[in-house]
Amino acid sequence: MKITDEYIVGLIDGEGTISTVKYEEGRIRPQVLIFNTNRKVLEMVKKHLLIKAPIIEVKRVADKFNRKKICYRLQIRSKQDLNKVFKIFEKQSPIIKEKKYRKIKNMFKSWLIPECPSGS
Repeated sequence: MKITDEYIVGLIDGEGTISTVKYEEGRIRPQVLIFNTNRKVLEMVKKHLLIKAPIIEVKRVADKFNRKKICYRLQIRSKQDLNKVFKIFEKQSPIIKEKKYRKIKNMFKSWLIPECPSGS
């Protein structure tokens, strides 16, 4: 299986979250989370993006159906790692999560990479 930028955009659009996280001291940062039951897929995404983001096993708190599959989350929060993801979004915007991405991008425009010029 080959991981591409387009695959990553689709994966985030379908199995991801684009949001902010608020820390106790009041600091707010953007984050991109990708969930999957296949850790290897998340490791391949991490390798393709050349990021250091952690992959965390997610515990289901209220699992009414007693599912046995383990779920993993790739947690992208560092400025450097987010810039790599958002740079891809400038080439191919997510469909479902486009509004959320644009809102986060506008909130943190001084923090994130400026838009890529056309043709690059």
